[in-house]
Amino acid sequence: MKSFVRVLTMVSALGMMTFGVVYRGKVSDAKCGHHFNAACARKCVKAGAAAVLLSGKHLYHVANPKALAPYAGDSVKVVGVWRHHKLFVKKVTKL
Repeated sequence: MKSFVRVLTMVSALGMMTFGVVYRGKVSDAKCGHHFNAACARKCVKAGAAAVLLSGKHLYHVANPKALAPYAGDSVKVVGVWRHHKLFVKKVTKL
């Protein structure tokens, strides 16, 4: 039984790394982070600040912030995988 649970856990983890996890939140900038303001986020990202995903109380730094940049200040659904302690964005949908 224990080996079955271990295998199931490994398969689940592999699936999340391969296919991605869905997050919902707002695209902010790394400079302001949790202090979300849509107009400020757009301005800062346009000026070169890295885009981040703010979901509830969690702030996710992104491995490819240019994927989120066009959505700065917007509510989005993001499909991504974790790589090197950062979220690698695969797909973004505006909500």
